[in-house]
Parts: sequence; structure tokens; C-alpha cells
Amino acid sequence: MKNQLKNFNAPEGTFINGWYASDKIVNTLIEFYDTNNNKNEGTIWDGAKNKLLIDRNRKDSLEVTHFPKDWQQNTRLHPYFKFLNQCINAYAEKYTFIKKCDMFGLKFGFNIQKYKPGGGYKEWHFERASKGNTSSRVLVFMTYLNDVEDGGTEFYYQKYTAPAKKGLTLIWPADWTHTHRGIVSNTKEKMIATGWFNYINVDYDK
Repeated sequence: MKNQLKNFNAPEGTFINGWYASDKIVNTLIEFYDTNNNKNEGTIWDGAKNKLLIDRNRKDSLEVTHFPKDWQQNTRLHPYFKFLNQCINAYAEKYTFIKKCDMFGLKFGFNIQKYKPGGGYKEWHFERASKGNTSSRVLVFMTYLNDVEDGGTEFYYQKYTAPAKKGLTLIWPADWTHTHRGIVSNTKEKMIATGWFNYINVDYDK
């Protein structure tokens, strides 16, 4: 199956890899977001305060979270999960030592996020920043759901900005080595789907 993936050539040595989801998969994600009535403002983890916060100066988004308990009943997104599984297998074929990790996969909810013009995840951050409910994260995935010429993702240490291209799905390590932030577009909305591959043998709620 991995040969069917359309690759995106991220710079070598960055541990960022990418593949393209089909328009059908992306459009299903957008439809799922648009028809979902349970949208919430995006939150950030504040380590100093040890809690999740809504702070639009740091992250300004409207999000839908899709939890594992709903996955079996809602089959619309199963092609996306299948695609992500193909991506993680391809990632592990390139970076083979990751196979030495304990078993990990899609265990917790993932988010579909919309940023209005001027919105975004504006501050530098990374995905495994606490000993609590982020500590089991191994890898991050993110799929751009639309083209935004001035709205990619900037990686601090890699000195690299990934382009926001419809269907482009990136995977990278969750640690501080891959500190990143969204590039804010002041002219166009931006949509992404994003989540994590977590160690399986944990019982957090997020």
C-alpha cells in the first residue's frame, strides 16, 4: 500500500516527512467539520499554570475533536485513518529505529481546526511538553485541508517552513526538537486536521 502514497519531499535530516491525501479524503474531513455542531475554541497547555487555557493572542481557532469512542460508529473518516496508517508505516520504513519503541498508534482524539484570517497557533510550541497527558505522544500528524499561500508551518530548529497545500500530511517527532508555529495568513482561512501517534499502553483522556 505504501507505494500508492504520493510523497512530499521535505528536507533530508529534518525528520519531517510528508504525503498527500486524496481530495476525496480531505473533502470528507471538511464536510465532517462543517456539519458538526460541537465546535469549541482552541486551547493551549500552560505549563506554568498547569492547565488548558483559551488565549486568542497565542492560539485563535475553532475546533472539532473526534474521539476514539466515536470511530466505530462514524465510518466516514475511516479512509483517513487508513491513509494515516499507510503514512506511519512509510515513516517507519525510512526511520527504522523507531520500530524499537513500544507499540504506538492512533489512541486518542484528533482535531479538525479552522483559523480565520489573522488567526492561527501563533506561538512557538511543541507537542510533548508535560509529564501528564502529552507525555505518551511519539509523533505528530497534520493534514492541510486547503491551499494557503501565506499560511504554512514554520519549524524553528530545522529552519524550514512547510507549505500549506491541500492534502499535504506531515509527520514529525513530538519533542522540543521540533518546536514550530503556524504562519498566520491575514487574507485567507486555513483548515487542518491534526493529532498524535501515542504509546498504546496509557489511559489518558486526551
